[in-house]
Amino acid sequence: KSEPPKTAKTARKGRTHVVAKGETAYGIAGKYGVSVNNLVRVNGIKPEKLKPGTKLVIPTGGTR
Repeated sequence: KSEPPKTAKTARKGRTHVVAKGETAYGIAGKYGVSVNNLVRVNGIKPEKLKPGTKLVIPTGGTR
């Protein structure tokens, strides 16, 4: 099976994550080992406004 081609955005910035009910920006950032600030900045979101089904780009090379 071949993987679908990555878009320029995801190839450059990292993998994606779809927000599940009850997840927080802090929890998602911790799961991938990136800072909340970096996660928020890359996605242009407000952490308190996360909604289930939102697709987030997980930045690469981030630190907590």
